[in-house]
Amino acid sequence: MTRKVYQLNHFQLLDTYILVNGKKKLILFRGGSLKPKINGKFATTDPAEIAVMDEGAKRPGAAYRCILSDTVPDDEPEKVPEQKVDKEPALVETTMASAGMKVVPEINSVQDARNYLVENVKGYTISKLPNMTAVKNAAAKNNILFPNLP
Repeated sequence: MTRKVYQLNHFQLLDTYILVNGKKKLILFRGGSLKPKINGKFATTDPAEIAVMDEGAKRPGAAYRCILSDTVPDDEPEKVPEQKVDKEPALVETTMASAGMKVVPEINSVQDARNYLVENVKGYTISKLPNMTAVKNAAAKNNILFPNLP
């Protein structure tokens, strides 16, 4: 069975319809984000959908393109790109920690975050961290995550 994955050219997500065998079929491109810039994806193994999607991707100015075409075993269920909107805090912390970020969940205010950065990161003073934006930028630059910061 053939599986194809299509990716949007300019958008993070898109809901659209295609006409498959005379019936409207809802197509949901999901999994996109602004930072890092990732455009939404849609995957299918239905040959009728693939034919319609391929025809649409050939048009000039098409909103999407095929980025992957492969063969999957018939007994393997269709894999659609997963998206989770609400992740549990523990899962977020584990993911960030595995990505090289230092997670500091005990920080609950901007003042606490400022103090933490001044004490633990060389080169920062309270005057260099005047507001929330400066604190978040400094934390990101030094691979530090304050998940409980408002």
